[in-house]
Amino acid sequence: MARFIPFVLAVLALAIMAVQQQVSAQSRYDPFQVAQGLARAVTGDVVAVGGREIRLHGLDAPDPGQTCVSARGQAYDCGAVARRVLAALVEGRTFRCTLFSRLSGGQEVGVCEADGYDLGAALVVRGWAYSDRALSNRYEGVEARAQTRRAGVWAGRHERPWVYRQRR
Repeated sequence: MARFIPFVLAVLALAIMAVQQQVSAQSRYDPFQVAQGLARAVTGDVVAVGGREIRLHGLDAPDPGQTCVSARGQAYDCGAVARRVLAALVEGRTFRCTLFSRLSGGQEVGVCEADGYDLGAALVVRGWAYSDRALSNRYEGVEARAQTRRAGVWAGRHERPWVYRQRR
């Protein structure tokens, strides 16, 4: 038993050093940064706030040029509609966005709110964005409500944006 004590202590010391390295390697977004100001829709899931492009966390909207089919069988650019809906949601409103990280393309990722109004939830409940379960379960319940109401893309035929991108 006495022989194992130095081994256990060595393993414990290595574990402590690994944790310290992880803590010191935390993102510059911890604590989270904030962007605040009037918002402008860039795409269906990206807004510009305070001069920063922010991809809304936990959701994915149809891509520009992505085709969906309405309940009446008409093809339409659901990515363009998602962008127009987002533009209407942000028009004239000041948002406070909590930023989590930065994507390789330079866009930042965050959640944007105005007076307790979650912009991502508003987009998902209207059926113009999907809950991105690979990133977060934040909007799963909201998406279920949109499906039940057959709101937005749920009224017709569509494919999730990540499937559309993979197929292209």
